[in-house]
Amino acid sequence: MVEKVYVAESISECHLGVVNVTTRLACANRCLQTQQCTLFCLKSDGCHLSNARVALHYTPQGTSTQCYSSWISNRDAASNASITSIGDYNAKLLETHATIGFYCYGERLCFSSIRTYRPWWAAKLGTRRRVTSVRIQIRRAAISYFEDVEIRVGDDENNINNNQLLGFYSGTASNGEVVTFTANPYVLGSIVYIQSLDNDYYMQLCDVQILYI
Repeated sequence: MVEKVYVAESISECHLGVVNVTTRLACANRCLQTQQCTLFCLKSDGCHLSNARVALHYTPQGTSTQCYSSWISNRDAASNASITSIGDYNAKLLETHATIGFYCYGERLCFSSIRTYRPWWAAKLGTRRRVTSVRIQIRRAAISYFEDVEIRVGDDENNINNNQLLGFYSGTASNGEVVTFTANPYVLGSIVYIQSLDNDYYMQLCDVQILYI
């Protein structure tokens, strides 16, 4: 399944190639047949394939190009959530970047925490949701900054550990990996915490989707 999206950010670093086809259906088929392809754009010189992550709620700034993305879900609670964290590393790596709905390469449009004891990031959903899974794009450059991470869902905004554990990732994620935490069948709550259990480190998130039923 693909949906129409609009892209204004540079996706040259995520470019997979150009295919000589002229119809949207043929372009979509080539994307489906190409490993890692998540986005295709039909232009005058052919079908441009990309592994950029572009969600339905992404709002481009400036002149945009019409493309089609498979990185979609109309049941993503993160897109309208209120975001908070232990603290941003700097003004370019903001906590809200993790839910902007766009990711290409490196750390641009990612969130990075300060270096601290057990860094965390949270999405306040505004209402109780039956969360089925949390999908996280890991940065595609250098160090992943995603190590021994747990997801908790619940209603307690004062103590992370009072919320129910949805899943745990042991070890260090690989660069560019997409990590998916899945509940069985769901965890009910109004806030979703992502926390590294490392005692003195950073945590970085490049695209977060919180899926619910």
